[in-house]
Amino acid sequence: MRKAHKGSYYFPELSNHEEEIELLRQVSLTASELEKSIFKELNISKKAKILDLGCGPGFISAQLAKFFPSGTVTGVDSSKELLRQAKIMQQVEMLSNLNFKHGDIYNLDADVSDFELTYLRFVLQHLKNPVGALVSAAKTLRSGGILCAVDIDDEQSQLHPAPAALKSFNQRAVKWQAASGGDRNIGSKLKKYFLAADLLNPQVMVKTLSSRDIGIDNFIDLLIKTRYPVIPDAEQEAAQKEVEEIYAVANDPVAWGTMDIFVATGIKR
Repeated sequence: MRKAHKGSYYFPELSNHEEEIELLRQVSLTASELEKSIFKELNISKKAKILDLGCGPGFISAQLAKFFPSGTVTGVDSSKELLRQAKIMQQVEMLSNLNFKHGDIYNLDADVSDFELTYLRFVLQHLKNPVGALVSAAKTLRSGGILCAVDIDDEQSQLHPAPAALKSFNQRAVKWQAASGGDRNIGSKLKKYFLAADLLNPQVMVKTLSSRDIGIDNFIDLLIKTRYPVIPDAEQEAAQKEVEEIYAVANDPVAWGTMDIFVATGIKR
């Protein structure tokens, strides 16, 4: 098992880096319209200085750079390999308002500062100390700047008809993510954590991503593939049987599903 202080997502320890990067790309594309609606509702200047904290391979950083073409976007991540991929992507897409920097979310460099928006997407669910991460993230903002965290709560996801295997698979993923220092049910706790981090006027809204929006196959992919990396090798065989039963639901013409995405915002004093 990965060391708990690293949290439940540590890229160097994943078995297949290419598959993981492709998964992150698929997830970013699948939910791109939902992401744009979040950017719009943040109601910040098109010329804003933005930080994408925990940016990974930079797919969301690129979406931010395209949505705010007159602004500047900086992506920060602790994985040098993911940042290498991000810089390649930035060059291919020729996004001159996008740059990347190596950094630890708990111990950011002093020059990672004065941002109008700091954005954390599906980051806090993997961290052992989410409040500490929020305190650190708030330091990157100028006074009055907005901190926005987007995350999930597996207890709010639905798939119908619900296969028996879905419950056991979810329980398996929740258990092992928690054992590694993460929390797959963090979404409903975000307001409490924002208050603990001393952010002003914390608000939470819920965006629902449904199979109607993205198709039942893509929806089940999101349910399964985002959970699979936290399950240890010793349980892979049992998990695979559960996965096969869950994917079979896609063949049912009445199948549908929903996933709640929690969006929390707070303001730096």
